[in-house]
Amino acid sequence: MNPWTQVPVYLEFFFNETLLSRGTGFFWEGTTGTFLVTNRHNFTGRDNETGKALHTNLGIPNKVAVLCGRADKTVFTLLFDIWTSDDRPTWWVHRDKDRRIDVALFPVRMPSDVVINAANHLPLTDFQLGVTDEAFILGFPLKLQILPVTIWKRGTLAAEPRVTEEGLLDYYLLDASTQTGMSGSPVIARCSEVIPISGVPGRQINFNSGRSNIATRFLGVYSGRLRNEKNEDTLIGRVWRSEFISEIDQDGVIDEA
Repeated sequence: MNPWTQVPVYLEFFFNETLLSRGTGFFWEGTTGTFLVTNRHNFTGRDNETGKALHTNLGIPNKVAVLCGRADKTVFTLLFDIWTSDDRPTWWVHRDKDRRIDVALFPVRMPSDVVINAANHLPLTDFQLGVTDEAFILGFPLKLQILPVTIWKRGTLAAEPRVTEEGLLDYYLLDASTQTGMSGSPVIARCSEVIPISGVPGRQINFNSGRSNIATRFLGVYSGRLRNEKNEDTLIGRVWRSEFISEIDQDGVIDEA
């Protein structure tokens, strides 16, 4: 089994006993402990740009159910309160004042028998990306009645990644036909060989074919597709840069109510 198949975790968001939404997350071993990483809008239940409630009945989640596994392959669900008893959020966000970065870290204390496949514990390589390179969104787009299975949704980088890497955008743009339930998914790129182009400093050829010696680059956190001014689906998804996770871990703040 590919180790990245075991990284995403299936999430359900509730208001008391009412299921509001499903999503994806993953674990991250931070400087102060273990975090569950997903999108901020999953926790707030609101569109991260407009502030409008995402659920038809305007419900706002106060609990998250996390599907966990043990070493003996058994699975079970852990339920966490995501608000304090005096109605304050418990998840961390970027220090960015307008909360536009749709990434959140929720501190969790997991039982000792839970297997934690933290994304930042897997081998990673910072190889160069190019426009139209493949990327994979790993999550749970299906409302399965059985054990959720990680789905690898293939997409392509729809804009020059240098625009993101040089700080002009906070996210990568990805051409992919994703579905509800993948918000919060980790996104990776893969290549089997990285060969420098002779005489051109900083340029490389990435060969994506083959299965041996595959290198993986972690791009960030998927947060859904962009819509145009007519509220039409563009089929272009947004992947928030992975650096935001470390920045929240090291210098984040508790979200505002």
